[in-house]
Amino acid sequence: MVYEIYSENSQYAHLSDYAVDKKDSAVIIYTSGTTGVPKGALLTHANFEANADFAKNAVPFSHSDDFLVLLPLFHAFSFSFCLITPVFAGGCCSFPRSIKTL
Repeated sequence: MVYEIYSENSQYAHLSDYAVDKKDSAVIIYTSGTTGVPKGALLTHANFEANADFAKNAVPFSHSDDFLVLLPLFHAFSFSFCLITPVFAGGCCSFPRSIKTL
């Protein structure tokens, strides 16, 4: 489970010491430039939290859900809905090696 990696016996326990402000930049998603010059959009932790809250209110999720991620994570929708939302819900994500292996 996601929350287990921060237990005090985990090799990742020290990560729980880092404070993150909701206004801090979380990622830079780059546009393709189809309507102009390509540029990067800074998304904050608050952006992802708002997306996850909205998704959880629109569709009920639980820690027992397993999301099959087929869309590339470099798209904002896929990153927010297929990765961040399950993590917020305490669920998990499955990434197939190929659509042919499903």
